[in-house]
Amino acid sequence: MFRTAAVATTGALAALSCLTLTTAGTANAATAATPTVAQCATGDLKADFQLQPNVGDRPETEGSALIMVTNHSKHTCSVRGFVGLGYVDAKGKQHSAATHRTSYVPTTTITLRPGTTAFAGADFVSQPYGCQKATKALVTPPNQTTSIATPFLSADGGGKKQDITLCGDKFNITALAPSASWIGIFH
Repeated sequence: MFRTAAVATTGALAALSCLTLTTAGTANAATAATPTVAQCATGDLKADFQLQPNVGDRPETEGSALIMVTNHSKHTCSVRGFVGLGYVDAKGKQHSAATHRTSYVPTTTITLRPGTTAFAGADFVSQPYGCQKATKALVTPPNQTTSIATPFLSADGGGKKQDITLCGDKFNITALAPSASWIGIFH
């Protein structure tokens, strides 16, 4: 479990919850990129959306997650910036979601060798309207137009899938980082 402080931003979406991130324990081999490494395409990547234990003390907090994008291709590629998020509802309809990009994690180019991972954090902000069940996350890699559909994985670990309730279709997200230790807790 990683803990660090963060910069709070202003605006309606700045009501960030606390985010505690835990990982499955394998070390990541992502490194700072050199300019000659091609950008990862959506087809190069696998995404995971790992729910985290709810540590927030605000009633508007739904939850938090660790988003992981892993290079599953046979070549090295790079990622930089923020993922886009959406979700699939219980009826199978795809929805885009509003994202508020936090300045907590610096934007950096990350080289992903085959099998390595980049990490981002996300908070779901509950609103008093528009709640619905979500069955999968839609993760769009930076500078791409197609998404990767992935189940929400339970905070209990073990790869168990879990549906969630989203209210207001809003996420607060961090930039991708080469290590989950860059994410930590933010308020």
